[in-house]
Amino acid sequence: MTSASSDKQAFQLIESPCIGVCTLTADDVCQGCLRTVDEILNWVDYSHGQRLAVMTGLPARRAALMGSLSGEPADG
Repeated sequence: MTSASSDKQAFQLIESPCIGVCTLTADDVCQGCLRTVDEILNWVDYSHGQRLAVMTGLPARRAALMGSLSGEPADG
């Protein structure tokens, strides 16, 4: 494997998590992709690390949103 191909594998573009369901909660979080308005607006300018940080936090956001919709605490 060449250095150029390993560099390419090391930096994979993280695509937007947008699923086309663009409805904001009262907290300005999209119910479709679970990003904040600021994250949505700045996504194209985010570094790989910033995008990765957002993507890593999405499961916890989903759990919190589902908990708030069901009336139960997010942590069980």
